[in-house]
Amino acid sequence: MRAECVRYVLTAYDPLLQLPPDKCDKIGKEVPIPIIPEETITELCSNAITILKSKPTLLEIPAPIYIVGDLHGNLQDLLRIFIYSRTPPLTRFLFLGDYVDRGTFSVEICTLLFALLCAYPTHIYLLRGNHEFEHVNQNYGFQAEVREQYGNLDLYNAINSVFTYLPYVAIVNQTIFCVHGGISPQISSLKMLQRIKKPIIQYDKDDIVCDLVWSDPSIDTPDFLRSNRGSGVTFGYNSIKEFFKNTKMKHIIRAHQCVALGIERFDGDNVYTVFSCSNYVDSNGNKCGLIFVTPNGDIQSFSLPVVPLLERQNATFEKISEAAVRHESLAMNLQIADITDGKFKGSSTTLMNNQMKRKVNRIRALSQETLTTKPKPKVEKLPKLQHL
Repeated sequence: MRAECVRYVLTAYDPLLQLPPDKCDKIGKEVPIPIIPEETITELCSNAITILKSKPTLLEIPAPIYIVGDLHGNLQDLLRIFIYSRTPPLTRFLFLGDYVDRGTFSVEICTLLFALLCAYPTHIYLLRGNHEFEHVNQNYGFQAEVREQYGNLDLYNAINSVFTYLPYVAIVNQTIFCVHGGISPQISSLKMLQRIKKPIIQYDKDDIVCDLVWSDPSIDTPDFLRSNRGSGVTFGYNSIKEFFKNTKMKHIIRAHQCVALGIERFDGDNVYTVFSCSNYVDSNGNKCGLIFVTPNGDIQSFSLPVVPLLERQNATFEKISEAAVRHESLAMNLQIADITDGKFKGSSTTLMNNQMKRKVNRIRALSQETLTTKPKPKVEKLPKLQHL
């Protein structure tokens, strides 16, 4: 049985996702943001949990794939990323967590990502960040956002229930370690991470999960040191070298820290930080970062242009009738995965690779800046490449 809540959400968001890249400024203005009923999102949460229960704590994902950092309630940047690169099933995405708090569209971000996860579970992967824990997001905006919109916390609790089943680590192309925060002195092998049991509601500060979602790289120490955040650790060059030796990894891609260009490197090209929420709080206009891992494992970094932040009180919204959704769903012939047995297999790998090459070229043509692979990043203009 296909989940109608998934079809409803994807159909409702289709007008926004179909915008051309040069019309992204119309998001939430000329093209309104859909209002999704609370009961639809609640049902969607149940379906998302069903999908996530079948996924291990340590994901193994092939390339090509886009990797997205913190979004923090910035729906505009999430939609821009999808508009520039297109949505599944011909594009694959890994999100590194921190979907909620700070911004004012946390519910919309979770709704769209959960719908895509349910529709295309082999093309959308969601990791857990430190803000996907209730003791954090009850204090930094998410709880207040839900209470203000819905008058209760039922949906807040439903979404947090989904978070308890999110995995913590993904290995891309067998050699790229992807995580929200960073590595831990407790990791002696990847098998340790496979033994983490879900669901997890809370963690101890000495727990490996705490380190995975809170830790940061640091030039101040070559080894591990307790973080001044109060949770997690900082890790330096020696720690990274030892981690690579123990795990056979070659790169770390993580999020968790706002960086001016949206992408920053540490220890040469061994560690990448990607932050995808532009115009972050007190950032003086940071860019939206996006990483693409090519089929052969090359890491490409992009900085999407800064756009004015869309505030919720200034956005336009629209209620979508169920009749309209049913009509549009049939007209668009949406390919939605079967929630119960995952029959949807998507297109062939070759077709997806060719499609993703075209999307990367699209981003190259539209992005203003990217980083080189030198230890000290140098900003370069992206060439305009011909579509393949």
